[in-house]
Amino acid sequence: MPKYKKRRTCKPMREINMAEAMLKLKMSTSPVMVQFKAAWCGACEMATPELQEAACDLEGKMEVVQVDVDKNSMLASEFGIDAYPTVAVIHRGQVLAKEVGAAKAKDYKRLAQEFLEKGGYVDPWSPAL
Repeated sequence: MPKYKKRRTCKPMREINMAEAMLKLKMSTSPVMVQFKAAWCGACEMATPELQEAACDLEGKMEVVQVDVDKNSMLASEFGIDAYPTVAVIHRGQVLAKEVGAAKAKDYKRLAQEFLEKGGYVDPWSPAL
């Protein structure tokens, strides 16, 4: 009998708008993982389920959100995002780390792990990574 991966239930990733992003990405006391994506982007569609799986594992540890670059192109520009999909860890307006292109859930979890090991705390005086 084949083994099937048990599906977990967790909160779906939420798409945020420009106003919400400014608050969440510039003022949050903990890092936020953000997927910059576009509806027309095939690689974005491939990356989203993998990121959702990572988001389930990160639930309660790090918030994971999405930004539609077609609706929020200025936001992508502000963070220097010019390829899609890009998943970035952002804290107080700084991109701390990023993964460009479609990746596996383990890659997204690895991206978050460094910040989780510090208890989600990032020294505001240290230079951006």
